[in-house]
Order: sequence, then structure tokens, then C-alpha cells
Amino acid sequence: MASMFDAQDRAFSFFGGTCTRGICDNMKTAVDAIFAGRSRACNRRFLQMCGHYLVDPVA
Repeated sequence: MASMFDAQDRAFSFFGGTCTRGICDNMKTAVDAIFAGRSRACNRRFLQMCGHYLVDPVA
């Protein structure tokens, strides 16, 4: 999981900013549970990263 967060940090640094919406594709490093439709339960660390960079997680 740490490598995914490191990759995001390096990408944001390379591009000089962040996106406003992050689309996650049910990766286990971000999603704990999948519900009906587009509802997802994201894990705590992924939500902390999104909150730090002000990214809205979308499934």
C-alpha cells in the first residue's frame, strides 16, 4: 500500500499539483467493500491521502 501512496505523491509532485477527483477501480489498497451501484467503502489510509490532497474519491 505504501508504494501506491508514494506513486501518487511523486505524480502530484511531477505534475505540479493534484486532480480534484480521483477515480479508483476497486483496488484493494483503496477499497474495503463494494456495495450496489457505485457505492464503495474506502479504507482509512486512502481517505486520509484524499483528504490531504483535497481529492474527491469516485468509484
